[in-house]
Amino acid sequence: MNEQQATRLAQTWIDAWNRHDLDAILQHYAPDVEFTSPFLSALSGEASGTIRGREALSAYFREGLQAYPDLRFELIRTLIGVDSLLLYYRSA
Repeated sequence: MNEQQATRLAQTWIDAWNRHDLDAILQHYAPDVEFTSPFLSALSGEASGTIRGREALSAYFREGLQAYPDLRFELIRTLIGVDSLLLYYRSA
C-alpha cells in the first residue's frame, strides 16, 4: 500500500464514522475481525476487552454511536508499516 492509497483508506474510514454510517464503517473490517479496546468493557460489558467477528463489532459500534451521537473524528496522520497501517486521529 502506498501513501496515497493509505490516506484514501484512512479518509474513507474517518468520513464513514463522521456520517455515523455503520455499514460503511464495517466495510473496513474483515468478517473474522478481532477487535480489542479498553472501551469495550464499559460500553458492552465484555470483560476481556476483545470481541470477534463483524456481527459482534457491528453491535458494539451501534451501541457506541447511540451513546455518543455527536462523535466525530479528525485525522491527524496516516502511518504505513510493512504489514500495517496506523491511523492517528482524535475525537472532536
